This record gives sequence, C-alpha cells and structure tokens, in this order.
Amino acid sequence: MVTILMMILVIGLDHLTKYMAISLKEGDIVIFDKFLKLTYLENRGAAFGILENKKIFLLIITLLIIGFVILYIFKNYKSLMNFEKVIYGLLLGGALGNLIDRIFRGYVIDFISVRLPFNYDFPVFNVADIAVVVSCILLVIFSLKGHK
Repeated sequence: MVTILMMILVIGLDHLTKYMAISLKEGDIVIFDKFLKLTYLENRGAAFGILENKKIFLLIITLLIIGFVILYIFKNYKSLMNFEKVIYGLLLGGALGNLIDRIFRGYVIDFISVRLPFNYDFPVFNVADIAVVVSCILLVIFSLKGHK
C-alpha cells in the first residue's frame, strides 16, 4: 500500500509541475542567478537526451523495467522493509510519470535547469527524473549496507 501511495504521489507531483512548466514557453524563471532556473524543454530522448527520437525503444525498455520492478515487489513484498517499499514507489512513480508523457505527448517535459561550477549546464530534468535518481541511489546505499 505504501508503494502505491508513493507512486501516486510522485506521478501527481510530476504531472502537476509539468502542467505548470508549460507556461514557461513564454520565458524562463530565474530562481538563483547563474545557478537555478525553470525553463521549458521537450525531451524526445532518455536521460541527457540520449536515444533521441527512439520512442518505441524507450517505451519497451521502460515497460520492461516497470514490469520487472512490479514482479520483484509482488514476489518479495512481505519481506521488504517499509523504507524499501517507499523507494520502489519512488522508482515506479518516476518511471510511470515520464512514460505517461512519452505515450500521450510523444516527449517528456523537462523544466529544472541547474548550472554547476565551471559554467557546466547540467541537463534539464523534471520531478520524475529526481524520483528515479533518488530511488536508485537509495537502493544502492541500502544494498551496500547489507540489505537484499
């Protein structure tokens, strides 16, 4: 149940922010000068714009990953700690948030732009991307601490 709730929360927040980001077509919003701004971008690829215009391939890969994670959760649900259930909810919510965009828009809306030191513009991302990255980092940390 906690996995489903986290997944729904992530999808809802992701699509609410993407809906709001559509207004950024009129112009960027600078949050922190030379560090953080909100900008509208249509990403037709995967992370960092790789595999651009490979929609079918990305859909298949995403569906396989989502299927694998759901299967893993069902097989191990009783032995998973609540923290792990939240992590998998984050992962599924992020994956589904971007999948919904790919299916219904043909692209993913990205809008968070960060400039790192030495004037490196990090690739523009969204809430779903944050959820996927955070969940993966937490899963690695969790597994390194001796959990399955």
